[in-house]
Parts: sequence; structure tokens; C-alpha cells
Amino acid sequence: MQFQIESVNYVPFHINNWNKISEELKNKYHVSDNAQGNTGTFIFDWNVENFGNLYTELERKISRFEITVRRARFFYTKPGCDLVPHVDGTGELGHYYWAINFPVHVPEDNHYHEWYSYDGEYVQNYTETYTDSTLLKDPARKKLIDQLILDKPYLVKVGIPHAVYNHADTVRLILSIRITNPRCIPNLIKSSIAEERFATSVHNQKHLDQ
Repeated sequence: MQFQIESVNYVPFHINNWNKISEELKNKYHVSDNAQGNTGTFIFDWNVENFGNLYTELERKISRFEITVRRARFFYTKPGCDLVPHVDGTGELGHYYWAINFPVHVPEDNHYHEWYSYDGEYVQNYTETYTDSTLLKDPARKKLIDQLILDKPYLVKVGIPHAVYNHADTVRLILSIRITNPRCIPNLIKSSIAEERFATSVHNQKHLDQ
């Protein structure tokens, strides 16, 4: 069956030593008690000093696809808050605009990344916090097409309408890695799908052997 990027909104992203990397991120990065706003973001330079083993493992993995990291950015959503439906950037890349999202401090459940179809007009939006983004002029016309609880690393599509809802009672903090070379994104996605299928088959076989 031929791969269709338009029909995929997220894919699990396997990275070596994730348990160790996850602990490193949790210990190093937090949302300040005096953080402003219901949602927010902060940026760190993408280097080994700031990201340690994640830097080493991710550079190794994406370099074979001729992809590099453009920006490392944290996003937080406070308890009971949401990031309204929007499109990242100007919307020009559409289905070919993806990010690699890593959970840092996230609730066990009740927090959702959602994707929508939308047939209305868009409004260009710029803020000092989120820079370029595109808002839905008539959000009531959106229709839910997909939903994800980010509880492990995922490749996620950010070039179509999407939103984040945190219905839990603790903050949601994720790291979003923005990457270059959209032409090579399909190859990265297909590789991630193959890795997920292999991991699932190994897990199922172990279960049968027990």
C-alpha cells in the first residue's frame, strides 16, 4: 500500500536510551511557578551542553535522512487550559510541516493533541511568544479528525489545524524539535512506521513465548 502523508497525523518516534533521556529532561527543565499566561514557550540552543544524550541520539538518527534541527522549543499548558486551534507558521508547508515532540512533565491522561479538518478562512497571527502562526477565522467549522495523548516521543504534523487541551490538574510541558528539509520528512515518517511495526511484532512474540 502506497504511503500517503495526508492520511497520517502522528507516528511514534523511537530513540535509543529514551528512559535515560527522559529522566535527564525531567531533572533539568521545569515550568517556573511564576510563568506568565495559561500557555507559553521557551527556547534553548540546540547543543550537547543543553540536551546531552538527546542531542547525540537525535543527531545520529536524523542525519541519515539529511535532516537537521532548526529549533528546540518547550511548550507548556497549565492545568485546565488549552492552546487554541491553529496552524504553525504560514500554512504553506501544510502536510509536510512536522515536529518531533518529547514529553517532559506530562499528566498521566486528560491532555490531548487534536487535529482537525477545516473548510473556512484563516487569519495570520503574530505574537512575541509564538511568532508566526495561523488562526482559524471561524473555529466552529472545524471537525475533529485525530487525537493523541503524548506519553512518549512522537513525530507530529503541525502544518494543519491542531490544538492542545490540558484537562488534568498538573502542568503539561513538552519539548518540540523543529526540523529542516520537508522533502525528506516522508522518509523519516516511513522509517518510524517500520520501527513501530517491528517493535510491536517483537513485543507480541515475547508475549506468545511466555
